[in-house]
Parts: sequence; C-alpha cells; structure tokens
Amino acid sequence: MDISTKWVYTIIRPMPGGLSFTQYSSMFLSSHLDGIFTYMLSNPPYSLTGTQSTFAAPLFRNAFMSHYAGDEKISPEEQTKVDVLGGISPQLGGVLRSIRTDLPPADNKVHIDLK
Repeated sequence: MDISTKWVYTIIRPMPGGLSFTQYSSMFLSSHLDGIFTYMLSNPPYSLTGTQSTFAAPLFRNAFMSHYAGDEKISPEEQTKVDVLGGISPQLGGVLRSIRTDLPPADNKVHIDLK
C-alpha cells in the first residue's frame, strides 16, 4: 500500500483581506493555537507566568504546525528557545523535543508492505 499526501495551496473561495489560502490558513491556525497554548500553559498543571507562557506558546504552536504538516525540522534559533524553555520546565522542554523528533517512516509518502 502506498500512501502519499499533497498540499492544498488554493481553494475556489476568496479569503478575507485578499490573502491567499495558505496565508489565511497559517494566520488562522497560528492565532488560535497561540491562544490555546497560552491558556493551557498559564494554568495547572504547568502554571507558567504570563511572560513565560507568552514565550512558550509560539514554540508549541510552531512545533504542532510543523508536526501536522509532516515536517518536524527545527531551526537553530528555535532550538535555542526550546532549550531555554527546558531550563524553565524540563517537562515542557521534553514535550517539545518529542514533538520535533521525526521518526521513520518518512512523512507525506510511505509504502507499507502488507504481505
């Protein structure tokens, strides 16, 4: 069995503000994930301070967006920020490292031998 995925770059419906579908979808998902992660990180069991949760939320947003896209690569700058968060909360740093670890099989295209 061969499984492959494809990116959706455009849809027929116009997007608000004249944005492209990819711009709008990225902006929409980013803003909603930031809110969710800020809320989750500010409350138990994590209870980060406002500054800490504001720092950490985009790291989780970026990790989940790259994971959902099938591309867990991380830039050196982002890795440095994850390391800083790991100093604040080893548990949260570990979660981000886990999400960013891209295990086989390759993303977006896989062959499964059903024999």
